[in-house]
Amino acid sequence: MKMRIQICENGKGDITDSRAWGEDSTTAPAKLTGWEVKLNGPYQSGKSKTVVEWKATGKAQTCLMGKLPVCSYAEDFEISGTYYSSSFIGPVAGGKGKVHWKPKCTNKYCKLKFNKTT
Repeated sequence: MKMRIQICENGKGDITDSRAWGEDSTTAPAKLTGWEVKLNGPYQSGKSKTVVEWKATGKAQTCLMGKLPVCSYAEDFEISGTYYSSSFIGPVAGGKGKVHWKPKCTNKYCKLKFNKTT
C-alpha cells in the first residue's frame, strides 16, 4: 500500500495547491497467505497557506478461501500526512519541506506494524 502527496507553493512559500493519491499494493507473498489490504481515500482533512494535511483509512485482514470465506477481524488503520511550508508553526517546529507521516491503528484488534518511507 502506498500514499503520496504533492504540494505546490508560490514564491512567498504559501501552499497554493496539493493533491494526494494512494494505491492498494498487497504483495504476492502476502496474497498467498491470504492477506488483503484496502485503502480508502485519501482526502484532505485540513489546509491553510502554511499547512496541509491528507488522511486515508483502510483495513487489512486475512481470509481463507473456500465455498465460504473465513476471515479474521479487520485491522482498521488511518494514515495522515502533514506538510508544513513554514519552518515554525505555533509552539513547535514544523519541519519545513517534507511530509510528516503518522500511521495508527483505529480499532482494538489492530496489531499492524507500519514502515514509514519518504
